[in-house]
Amino acid sequence: MLKAQIIFTEAGEIYQHKTPVSINLCNATLFYIHKEKTRDQFKGGYYKTDVILTGKYKGEDFSYKARIDVTEEKFTTVNLHISSYFRYLWKNRHDKRNPVAYYRPLLKGQIIALKLLKQTA
Repeated sequence: MLKAQIIFTEAGEIYQHKTPVSINLCNATLFYIHKEKTRDQFKGGYYKTDVILTGKYKGEDFSYKARIDVTEEKFTTVNLHISSYFRYLWKNRHDKRNPVAYYRPLLKGQIIALKLLKQTA
């Protein structure tokens, strides 16, 4: 089973998880961070939020770290963040500014994370 843990957020320590939690609870916490950002709308920017996903994939330990930028304009879930970032990286995977060695591990981690997220849905 895939678990998630918010290890850092600019919204404040109250929104961090001391231990890994379910994806649903993590998404609920992201919702509250979004609400906090909405109250902070005139300060601009976004709340950087670091989430670590952990679980088992094909019998081996798996972890993936995501940095989610929570803004007042839109709410995102772990699922939506990873799938949208995956599409962005896939589209730009031949960009000469970043070598394939940069993209390949990220894309592999995202594919596994998306598969595991689909299983938990």
